[in-house]
Amino acid sequence: MINFLPTHCNECGHELEVVIGKNGKYKLICPDTDNCSGVAIKKFQRGMSSFDISGIGPSTYQDLYESGIRDIADLLMVTPEQLVNTDIFKHGRALEKLMESIKSIKTLKLSSIIESLQFDKIGSTYSKEIESYISTGTYNSSGMDYIIREQIEDSNSDLNIAIRNILNRLSKIDGLTIITSTKKETNCDVKTFEMTGSPKDFGFNTKEDFEKEILKFGYIHGSLNKNCDYLITDDLSSTTGKMAKALKLGVKILTYEQLIEFIKNKQ
Repeated sequence: MINFLPTHCNECGHELEVVIGKNGKYKLICPDTDNCSGVAIKKFQRGMSSFDISGIGPSTYQDLYESGIRDIADLLMVTPEQLVNTDIFKHGRALEKLMESIKSIKTLKLSSIIESLQFDKIGSTYSKEIESYISTGTYNSSGMDYIIREQIEDSNSDLNIAIRNILNRLSKIDGLTIITSTKKETNCDVKTFEMTGSPKDFGFNTKEDFEKEILKFGYIHGSLNKNCDYLITDDLSSTTGKMAKALKLGVKILTYEQLIEFIKNKQ
């Protein structure tokens, strides 16, 4: 019997490539990582497996992907009606159990969130080092490729932008806590903040410059809601709408200088 190897991807039709896997064995892959739906689904499945969510397996993740879910934030914000409207899911006990699994998620590890983004060469080990850098400003770069170190330390890298974006979206979910497990801190909440006024009098040209500076200490720019930890202002006597909302919600208000001093005193 003659066995024939496929030459083209079943999903997108792109010519397959032969590569050597981590185990030293040859394997066929589709190199069209930007456009192939098969590659995208596999990356999504690997990324979501970082969270080890009870009751959700590969086939369900494929259905979720085909329903428009792309990351953990999408998953936590989806409603049964949205899933049913895709005609992939139907009302019934199976959907109820899926939603129960989703709603049971109250905490997420920052390292798992980073790993779920599925950046090239960034798996479980490097995700923990990136978490450490965000939380403490330090990480172990031993044996790490220069390109990965550059991605970690450049606040404008695709990696850091992706991390900020997903944390910003997750910060809008009521009752969700993001925790870190670093050498200096264990189960420490990632702090979220909103800004009002200008930081120029405190040594920062823009709000973006201020955000970049404190990102590495575990402070994430999010929305001003009841889950927000701080509203940062240039004037404690300001009467802006954000100030009024923060007072109503009970969100702690600090000046840009006060937060910087608070961070310094914790180090």
